[in-house]
Amino acid sequence: MGKIGKECLHGKRELSQKYRPYKFRETLFVPIDKVSRNPPKYQSVRWKSESYFLKKYILCASYFVDCLEISTFAAHNNKQYNNKQHAYLTMNHQMQAHLPQIDLDKMQAVLDIETRYVTGKITLEEGRKEVAERVGKIRPFHLAFIEQTLIEHTDEECIRENMAQKIQLFEGYMDYSRPNVPEDHPLSRYYQENEEMKRLLLAVEDLVQYPVIKNQWLELFDQIRKYPIHYSRKQNQLYPLLEQKGFDRPTTTMWTFDDMVRDNIRDAYNLLEAGNEEEFIKSCNKLIFYGRDLMEKEETILYPTSYAMITAEEFEDMKEGDLEIGYAFFTPAEKRVKGTTVAGKSTDTSASSAPETAGFCRRFATASCKIWLFCWRKRKARCHHW
Repeated sequence: MGKIGKECLHGKRELSQKYRPYKFRETLFVPIDKVSRNPPKYQSVRWKSESYFLKKYILCASYFVDCLEISTFAAHNNKQYNNKQHAYLTMNHQMQAHLPQIDLDKMQAVLDIETRYVTGKITLEEGRKEVAERVGKIRPFHLAFIEQTLIEHTDEECIRENMAQKIQLFEGYMDYSRPNVPEDHPLSRYYQENEEMKRLLLAVEDLVQYPVIKNQWLELFDQIRKYPIHYSRKQNQLYPLLEQKGFDRPTTTMWTFDDMVRDNIRDAYNLLEAGNEEEFIKSCNKLIFYGRDLMEKEETILYPTSYAMITAEEFEDMKEGDLEIGYAFFTPAEKRVKGTTVAGKSTDTSASSAPETAGFCRRFATASCKIWLFCWRKRKARCHHW
């Protein structure tokens, strides 16, 4: 490289040249290299007559390219930010439209008190006193709205969140009662499965205190391994409907928690089969903690919020898909009795094996489409996030 080319790379120009496209850099300095390789008589003339102007030209060109790069980068960032903000505001307004009237100042006060309590800046007594003075009575969907609109999204947010702290802070001020729905309601089925899973986790908690008897554990895990179908229904039935109404936190955060507990059940069973008793007991303790925590978050926030946002007609339409996916621990009466109808459609398939095959293919195709659609939405949401 010639003398002028080397001088241009000194000092402040070195950093910008580092990030400049190589093709442009090569094009910019090729003439200088060619000058340095010219015969001496031509080179001396060029140095004397044009060195000052050539140097100034290169510096001005470099400055222009830097300005162009900066403006392009800023425009790209502004476009990404504006798109993200637009999607964020659209989701917020969409969720608010499906909920009873919400006082935004009250929601800010709830978030402020909760944040200071969780970070240890105020005690439980001080936090509860502020809730009584600044907030008063709240509903579960208020906390869901705060998570959706006022808290920054992270993939492991649902796992890290301490539900017990929230229950302590808002006890007496928030209605934790279950929605009053019939037994065949989709939300009732979720609660029924949770009740059985809680009973099974009590059995796990009792057995981990004693030496491992493999057959006893295998019998227990034969029941526990049925529970993940509970998550399949949530992810394919409940989450997409909530996302359509602007509440996508279950899709982006609770889905991760569902998968973690499902994997924990599978890993614990594999450790039991392999005879690794020490790791198996550790995995069981992890399952007890996270399994109960996830069920508490479902029953405290997710199901009451779903009841507030989803209409009775939409829940009725959901029953058919729930029945096709299946339930953990039990078979509903409407599926056991042949010839009964679900959402106006017959379930009697005893005439021949052909309808059974056709029904399986239809269910498989429907499930595949739902999984593909959900993966596409999740990928799109992540792109907006970045």
